[in-house]
Amino acid sequence: MNITTKRAAVLAAFLGLEVIGLVAWSATASTLVNVIAGAALGLVCMMGGFILLVASLIKINTPAFSESSNG
Repeated sequence: MNITTKRAAVLAAFLGLEVIGLVAWSATASTLVNVIAGAALGLVCMMGGFILLVASLIKINTPAFSESSNG
């Protein structure tokens, strides 16, 4: 798998988590508890997506994992 494919996969995973987070965040519910739970789930998914993006980009750009060192 080349670096471009890895970056596309990371971006797709990040955007997927962001969409899940935004949907959970903006979902309207009948009770305040459900609204708070939706907002919490949204924040967790969005932060998880951001952490995944940063960690994956660091790993992809590390020389040990780069395309040139794999031959």
